Amino acid sequence: MSVQGLSADASALLLGPDGKVRGDHDLVFYNHPAQDGVSVEGAAVHCGAFSPAGRRAPCRGGRER
Repeated sequence: MSVQGLSADASALLLGPDGKVRGDHDLVFYNHPAQDGVSVEGAAVHCGAFSPAGRRAPCRGGRER
């Protein structure tokens, strides 16, 4: 996911097979920019190295005000 032309904030949640996060480390955002192959860089979330094994990584973008 990426947002172009806007000042935006991107984040991703790493969810287990049960649809729940394991802990705080499963929130990927500007202060914690990488976890388990998912990384956030500016307004882009990169999931290229993510190995799901039953997991999901929903992404979110939010416009900065």
